[in-house]
Amino acid sequence: MQSASNVEFKKVKGAKGCLDIQGASRARGEFVLSGDVRLDVQGASRVELLGSAYDAVIDIKGASQGKLENFTVHNAKLKVTGASNAVVKADGRLDIEALGASNVCWVGNPTMGDVRSSGASTLHKA
Repeated sequence: MQSASNVEFKKVKGAKGCLDIQGASRARGEFVLSGDVRLDVQGASRVELLGSAYDAVIDIKGASQGKLENFTVHNAKLKVTGASNAVVKADGRLDIEALGASNVCWVGNPTMGDVRSSGASTLHKA
């Protein structure tokens, strides 16, 4: 999705999923995945998900937002940069890289893995 798009989707079931959101776009919906998910959100875009997946690789950058507190994953690798915001929910391992005045919040009790932040970034449990 790109160039100020807006999409809303109902329950999507499957093994794996991927969302690539760019250019002031918005995506909202529910994934129920037995496998992994990849989320790329950039350029003042926003994603809001419900549901679950096994593992997640999440990249949020360029003043974007990821509202994923109602999207449960086992393990998550999260990179948030460029004044972006993310809320995630993991019940396994959570790796976080937060750069450039970004804000990361997590829900649940994950095992914290590799955690790095720089600049004016903040990390906190909800």
